[in-house]
Amino acid sequence: MLFRSIIRFILNRMIIDYLTDERFYAESNYTYPPFKNGLYLEEYFLLYVRQFEPDLKHNYIPALFTNFQNREWFSYEMINVLSRSMEEKYKKLSHYDENKKNFCICQHDEGPQVVMPKGTIIFASSLPEVCTLNNSCNFIPIPLIYEDRQNRLENVERIKFNDKKYLCSFVGTITKSDKSNVRVVIVDKLKNKNGFVFSTNDNWSLQVSDDKIQNFIEITKNSKFGLAPRGYGKTSFRFYEIFQMGVIPIYVWDDVEWLPYKEQIDYSKFCISINIKDIDKLEDILNNIDENQYNKMLNEYIKVKNWFTLQGMSEYIIHTINTI
Repeated sequence: MLFRSIIRFILNRMIIDYLTDERFYAESNYTYPPFKNGLYLEEYFLLYVRQFEPDLKHNYIPALFTNFQNREWFSYEMINVLSRSMEEKYKKLSHYDENKKNFCICQHDEGPQVVMPKGTIIFASSLPEVCTLNNSCNFIPIPLIYEDRQNRLENVERIKFNDKKYLCSFVGTITKSDKSNVRVVIVDKLKNKNGFVFSTNDNWSLQVSDDKIQNFIEITKNSKFGLAPRGYGKTSFRFYEIFQMGVIPIYVWDDVEWLPYKEQIDYSKFCISINIKDIDKLEDILNNIDENQYNKMLNEYIKVKNWFTLQGMSEYIIHTINTI
């Protein structure tokens, strides 16, 4: 309700420059993941620009793609309708300059499902499997994160290295709707390995029971490493959730290693990123990390933690777009 009130205030008072089609500012109709308590990243960046009014050297197209693309009224026919609306509206933004580039922010696994201006820079949490709508666009990775004003995972009890029950765990869904079989392969290859524990289900749902939430927390905090394989999209909320609990995540990918900031930070210092083709090597990799190295990795994460906050992400986007 608070977000709806803020957006209504913005649109009605014209506080920021916006696309004059309220469908681009639909309210999210669900809460996922269950630890989200606040804003999604597209919402946060829009309000961040509103509050701080940074100097942007290129045209920001302020649409909440994930919100409206997940609404029940968004259909194949609506793609054409909103694509025409986007084409008509973005050039009417008061800050629009045809000599500048255009950019937007998108969390959705499929990227923007409307046709964007040719050459748009899309800061995206995932890369579409088949980019037919916007194949002329340039996708730049950003973290798949959300706001939790209660800091629920940050406040989870920290367990020392030698007191943890498991070497490695995965708690999550394995569904046929995944566009990748990474999770299926992981379970098949590692389920009988010593120190590995899996708690999986076959049916993904927006509604996550309190029992499942607690199960995720208990197993993960008692693990030295937590598997964070890609799912429907190129990455997973789980990668950052595991970090928040003081556990080292293992990002498992197949075709594209969709990690943000790779030119700025060295992921090998604080986590493990592995291609599914090398998953047979994972057990040896983990067993060769002792307590000293493990704690060093956790300390390295603390040094770069701000990059994986919504504020840090917003600062990165602004800096990047202003240096292009």
